[in-house]
Amino acid sequence: MPSPTRKTDVSEISGSSFRTPLIAGIDEAGRGAVIGPLVVACVFIEKEQISALANLGVCDSKTVGSGEAGREKRALLAAAITKTAASVGIVEEDP
Repeated sequence: MPSPTRKTDVSEISGSSFRTPLIAGIDEAGRGAVIGPLVVACVFIEKEQISALANLGVCDSKTVGSGEAGREKRALLAAAITKTAASVGIVEEDP
């Protein structure tokens, strides 16, 4: 099994000082470890930033839509989340 790749190691935030408590969001996408690759992401955001992301339309990804418009909106939201987050970790595993 290949080693996971990481965009940012979320363990880097331990011991760091933040103004407010951190909120963690975790999600996965894929067909499962047996059929295809599985991608898991975890985002840590300072609690005070939650309303800013909500104002941008960050919510359940299933409500974003599909097709080209959905891909464009996902890209914009991903950039906003990455900019706002204290830390982002992404792991991809192949079967």
